[in-house]
Amino acid sequence: MVDFVSIQARDVALNHNEAVAAFALALLRELRAGGVDGLEAVDENDVLAAALVHDLGKHAIKPDRLNAPALTGEERDRLRRDLLENSTTVLDQLDIGALAPLLEDFYRFEASHGADGEFGPAVEIIAVADIYDALTAPKIYKGAPWRIVGALEELLRLPYCLERERPIIKAFVDLMKPKSATIAAQRKAKVVLR
Repeated sequence: MVDFVSIQARDVALNHNEAVAAFALALLRELRAGGVDGLEAVDENDVLAAALVHDLGKHAIKPDRLNAPALTGEERDRLRRDLLENSTTVLDQLDIGALAPLLEDFYRFEASHGADGEFGPAVEIIAVADIYDALTAPKIYKGAPWRIVGALEELLRLPYCLERERPIIKAFVDLMKPKSATIAAQRKAKVVLR
């Protein structure tokens, strides 16, 4: 058994794993219903399980490190490596070590915002769900949560989305956007100081 509340309380990410799993499962089912290609090999149970346990490694990280407001790039990379290593250990303890490669690709996606190589659809589905929840849910270390429209536009600005069409992320944006909203991946205006 996993005590999600205890683990999530370490960085006040209550219900994060459950939300990521729900978003990922809804997205996978929506994609399949919409006839999106390339999902035949995606196992629904693997997506659900990986989404639920993707960051259980937080149990072994000190809360002040998880909640640090301004990590350097090197500190963030080290934290991500430690989270992956500890999460992989939990997978083995839960006898679901077969999910480790999926989790490793998920963490690689997170580290590079999708710019480091190719990713399978299961990774993309979990990553988009995780990023969306991370942006829109309140967290100690980031202040106010993002609004839905802003979070969806930020997803479309990922390097992963800028290089070519990403039907999975587009489907998630369509699924989550308010009915009257127009979501576009506009580049942020460059501020020139004179």
